[in-house]
Amino acid sequence: MNSMRSKKCCQRSAMAIIANLALLGVILTSAPNLVQSLELSGMAGAGSLRRNRGRPHHYALFTEKAPCAILERRYFSSPLEQKWLQATAKWKENGNGDVGDITPYCTLLTETKAEIQRMLALIDVLMKSNTSLSDAPDADAVLSYFKTTMQCGPYRFTHKEHIESLVAALRHPFSIKCPEETFNQLPPRTDIFDKGYVLLASWVGPVQAARNKYYLDAGAGIGYIANSNQHWMLETYEARGISMDRALYWEAQAAPGPNLLAGVPPHMFPAFAFYNIPAPQELTDGRNPLNVIAKIAKPEDFVSIKLDIDHPGIEDIWLRAILGNNSTPVTAGVAKSVYAQLIDELFWEHHFNFMPMRTCCWQGLVDFDSHLVDSIKRFIELRELGIRSHYWQ
Repeated sequence: MNSMRSKKCCQRSAMAIIANLALLGVILTSAPNLVQSLELSGMAGAGSLRRNRGRPHHYALFTEKAPCAILERRYFSSPLEQKWLQATAKWKENGNGDVGDITPYCTLLTETKAEIQRMLALIDVLMKSNTSLSDAPDADAVLSYFKTTMQCGPYRFTHKEHIESLVAALRHPFSIKCPEETFNQLPPRTDIFDKGYVLLASWVGPVQAARNKYYLDAGAGIGYIANSNQHWMLETYEARGISMDRALYWEAQAAPGPNLLAGVPPHMFPAFAFYNIPAPQELTDGRNPLNVIAKIAKPEDFVSIKLDIDHPGIEDIWLRAILGNNSTPVTAGVAKSVYAQLIDELFWEHHFNFMPMRTCCWQGLVDFDSHLVDSIKRFIELRELGIRSHYWQ
């Protein structure tokens, strides 16, 4: 009897070894450019990690039987980003936080022009590929990045992914007008809605296995084609290997039912849902986008959300909820709220007190207590929670 038990035990061990070797092969063949280091950390699987660590953020990268648990996700701000953070802090200290005097802004834009152009060139290459990691030797100088430690079965590995640096007006860097007679060495001014600065997440092949993918949009506008946050977002995600299982939209402006769905591609129609109501402020309201995330999403899902309802006060409440208790310093790589545990990517148009945008576009819809430096810091806070956070238009 003992010999039979021993034989069965050996068979199970052999099968486990074969399965783990297969998993290792999948990891290395599916994402060799993402893996920075790999180690065998014992036979305890991701299930035991869930029990021991409470509720970490999971990525089911390969199969439901071998989900990957994120143990830590750290954000590294690029030298280019730090230049802008330090400069904008000085402007605020000197009473020019709103960039009412645009000369220091345009001077720094000129001084960092080559670095910004290099950043945009790398983003252009990456957005035409299926990865968010550049192998260019100078990439880390102009792109910020995340480093994530993950447990997949018995294997622990780290991977790296780049994201655009937070620079200039937190939209396309060359979209704000500088006096041409003084700053004629700058490139031609781009459209204010140019998205060439955005580096989206990218997961393809086995990385998508056993994961639901959600996109939620508060302030969607009316018309799939007319609003890039609808067509550009879904189609660009799809091109980068992330086909949304559900795309949920909120818009306060009333419109006839057919107008809400006009232009939606037939293959996306099953995922598409439009709520022609204002997104409620209260987090406890079942119609609130963050409440919906908490109800439908799990840590192993991919969740992307855009917040842009042109109401700075309400948006600030939502952002504070995502960031968690602001009285507690954020620990890099550790999520502080249930929303931060669930959200992978976030887009937000922060109407901060910035004179070039106040005069052209935002008018009185502004958070007058926040300046450019404060907005940069807020996005860095979000990124330090492991959320790929981007400024939206």
